[in-house]
Amino acid sequence: MILITGGAGFLGCHLARALAQTNRTDLAVCDPALDQRPGILDGCPIRENVSTEELGEFIQDNNKSLEAVFHLGAISSTIEQDLRLLVDSNIRLTGELFDLCGRGGIPFYYASSAAVYGDGSQGFADNDTLASLAGLKPLNPYGWSKAMADLLVATQAAAGNPAPPSWAGLRFFNAYGPGEEHKGEMRSPVAKFHEQILKTGRARLFRSSHPDIEDGEQARDFVWVGDCIKVMVWLLDAGPQSGVFNVGTGQARTFFELANAVFSAMEVEPDIEWIPTPKNLEGQYQFHTRAEMGKLRKAGYSGEVTALEKGVGLYVAALEAASA
Repeated sequence: MILITGGAGFLGCHLARALAQTNRTDLAVCDPALDQRPGILDGCPIRENVSTEELGEFIQDNNKSLEAVFHLGAISSTIEQDLRLLVDSNIRLTGELFDLCGRGGIPFYYASSAAVYGDGSQGFADNDTLASLAGLKPLNPYGWSKAMADLLVATQAAAGNPAPPSWAGLRFFNAYGPGEEHKGEMRSPVAKFHEQILKTGRARLFRSSHPDIEDGEQARDFVWVGDCIKVMVWLLDAGPQSGVFNVGTGQARTFFELANAVFSAMEVEPDIEWIPTPKNLEGQYQFHTRAEMGKLRKAGYSGEVTALEKGVGLYVAALEAASA
């Protein structure tokens, strides 16, 4: 059996479907939002939806039959300001699950984030030494919570405490793809641009507030959701691979390029509306991200990367099919 926290979420639902296709036909999820997303896991062999309160007891009771735990359920809003909520959901629970899986001998994989890298001035190397982890400087409370979760897990492992036989903190960069509609303002720019173009014929891009970066030249490592899932399935199949790993493409693409890819997929002439960067993002905005992928490749992962234009085309086709 495989347990997925956040199983009804963006990454969780894709992972559940992918696992079902690999003949892993005994899945459990922990996601209080499952009832709010009817049909999201249709076709997946879900044994039960475990409540958050019963999660620890469920892992202990089933430690002999659990093949792995994927912890994808956490606060994912980059603008969340409630520190108590972030500590409880993103740090404490990750540490507790790591400990439970360590004591039960269960492989454990959890979602970290590229937000830990802050403004990128320290680079984007997925170095998991304690000194490196402690030296990260995220720009917002969300990024801080993910950095602290990475540090907590690595500290527990370094201290010689019971550790899962295989574990990984996955620093997802800017993932996009179907299944994120429930995220509202936290949806990827692809979904937002598609919606804007449908309504107005235009895509809205932030003007740059960085003196050395032109409007639209802000850049991120945009990664197709299917590529994220391939990494997780590979970890499950590849045996012991422990540490913190970047999950991206290794390329930085600009928001201008991304918007043009959406226009092209929709067969609409490009028309950009420039708007100021929102006040609530000032001081918290990442102007450039690019995953260093050497560590994952060295560990043996050889999956191909989906080109931005192809991924955007797939996503736009899915959005239009869903609204037809």
